[in-house]
Amino acid sequence: INIKQVIEKALCEIYTVNLMKKDFKLILDISADSVGVMDKNGYLKTTGQEWSDYLNYSEEEFSECNLVDLVHEDYKDKLISILNIDNEDVNIIENQIKCKNGKYRWLRWNIKLVKEKELFAFMVRDISKEKSEEKQRKK
Repeated sequence: INIKQVIEKALCEIYTVNLMKKDFKLILDISADSVGVMDKNGYLKTTGQEWSDYLNYSEEEFSECNLVDLVHEDYKDKLISILNIDNEDVNIIENQIKCKNGKYRWLRWNIKLVKEKELFAFMVRDISKEKSEEKQRKK
């Protein structure tokens, strides 16, 4: 075995993976305000820093946080029902989530079960402005 060739091949693969990660991050940055992973109980496993900044909770507060507890009462049942599904379809829901200051923001979620990990990946878009404009049009 030629050690030099093995090392060069491994470095090439690492470089390729890093490029793919950068491309994936770019796509996520333009398609969602935030992304993350939660377990079937609604506890956050990973999120971007923007998620904490977005709702004004510290990373530590989010690590102890259950998203179901932050969702407005009128929309909790829908989120809970998605967390209990067993298919890998992408589910799209809209709900209000409580910020640290007590105010609510409207969010549109794309949530997908990753069965082999028993986790949900999600992308979130703030639609508060859309909802406000929609309310004004109705008036």
